Amino acid sequence: MKRLLALALAQSILVACVADTNRLDVRESGPPPSEFEREFAARTSRFDPQDKNTPGRRWGVLNALLDHAGKDRREAELHRLTNLAAAHPGNEFDSLLTQVFLDRLLKEGDSPRLVRLMAFRCPDYVGLIPIEFWLARVRGPQAIGLLAEAFTNATTSSSATVLAGSLSRAFPSLRAEFPVDRDFVRACARWAASSSTNLVLNLNYPYLPGGPLRPEDDPALGAGLFVDKNRAKANGK
Repeated sequence: MKRLLALALAQSILVACVADTNRLDVRESGPPPSEFEREFAARTSRFDPQDKNTPGRRWGVLNALLDHAGKDRREAELHRLTNLAAAHPGNEFDSLLTQVFLDRLLKEGDSPRLVRLMAFRCPDYVGLIPIEFWLARVRGPQAIGLLAEAFTNATTSSSATVLAGSLSRAFPSLRAEFPVDRDFVRACARWAASSSTNLVLNLNYPYLPGGPLRPEDDPALGAGLFVDKNRAKANGK
């Protein structure tokens, strides 16, 4: 059951990642779109926003463009996303591109650049999945250290706010103990450095789409991002 839930969740993450990007052709005020953005818009302009397959198709197109763009062009786009002078928070294409790059960097195991990108422009959610859960599904408790490091190096107040908020969701009890963001994030970093190997990701995490995956489970399990492995097994996960 646990494996099936995990596989279903992983599949839904990629579809959800672009669920809110049906208006990428509508641009807010700012500089004209880049050549890369125009190419993406041309390839997706005929996609039906009402089609349930459109989010996954947009994700696939953008990934394919990055695959065939060549290393120099990919590096240029990633550099643009981490350049304050070129940052445009209201640009939906950049928001989607950030999520795609985060996914690629996570899969590549490139923690330094993953942290750097989050420090510049950290999304609260990757699609519909909270950023902390999205990271932890691959990196486990180490994800907390990545979020804490990104907060420490945050270059924008918006990223710092998102990063502190994601950790607050993950550790509500610890947050109550440390109301000041920097103190709280340091406490999270200490937790990550000494975390037990007896912890597993909480599939009952209340911030997932639709609420808890297992509402019949002990409600106490829904409070934090990680739960004790033995207790999770006792509850049938």
